[in-house]
Amino acid sequence: MFNITPLVRTLIIINVAVFLLQSLLANLHVTEFMSLWDIHSDLFRPYQFFTYMFAHGSFTHIFFNMIAFASFAPILEGYWGDKKFLTFYIATGMGAGVIYAAFNFFFSRQWRLYARGIRRYIWHTDGFRDVVPQYGVNVIVSPYPY
Repeated sequence: MFNITPLVRTLIIINVAVFLLQSLLANLHVTEFMSLWDIHSDLFRPYQFFTYMFAHGSFTHIFFNMIAFASFAPILEGYWGDKKFLTFYIATGMGAGVIYAAFNFFFSRQWRLYARGIRRYIWHTDGFRDVVPQYGVNVIVSPYPY
């Protein structure tokens, strides 16, 4: 079904392991520790620009993210190689967090909602479309806020 590369498999395992830790250790507030909080919040810490990439809010959130990741990521990794792909994965994740934080800092709450999907936009359109333009990438807007 999926031709999953070793790095993609490792990243999926890390994401699932972190989700299980979030679920099993909910009383230790693991999610609050890892989530990307508003810069004005007392809970904000700079390391969250990295850790939020592995935090997921629900089973459906991680399930659909990992299905999409297992579908698209091996193609990019095969094209770029594992080191460039890992750099891309971290740069787009952290870059999206910085953009989201900038929206939080400069814009009203209404505008912040539009910034939530920025990582998916960066990932699918700029990365995937440029590498394999023969594949069509369509954005599907979900009615479920996950």
